[in-house]
Amino acid sequence: MIRMMKLFIIGMALTFSISLSNEKGEKSDIAKKLAYIPGAGQVYNKEYLKGFMLFSSELYSIFQINKFSKPAAGVINISKRNTFIWWAIGIYVYSVIDAHVESELSSFPDEDNVLNEEEK
Repeated sequence: MIRMMKLFIIGMALTFSISLSNEKGEKSDIAKKLAYIPGAGQVYNKEYLKGFMLFSSELYSIFQINKFSKPAAGVINISKRNTFIWWAIGIYVYSVIDAHVESELSSFPDEDNVLNEEEK
């Protein structure tokens, strides 16, 4: 458990430092690659709470997969293990899609700016 917490802290610190080093409008290769780490793309898009929740839920799912893969009293709980595998896959896919969509929509014109430009 302590090892998982260390990985979590290191991963979030690395993600946060990379997201702060990039300009807001600049789309770098690092930012595109960050989208494939659950929660990292959300941190890059300045959605810190969503990124934290996605990253921690992915870690929790992986921890539970490992827990139910080990035999307890000689029996492996396959149904719970498979359930957490599907949850991990779903969280990962949602995280990647959300990061890419938010990244592309960040350059979309803001409604307030469009209205102000039409008045001028």
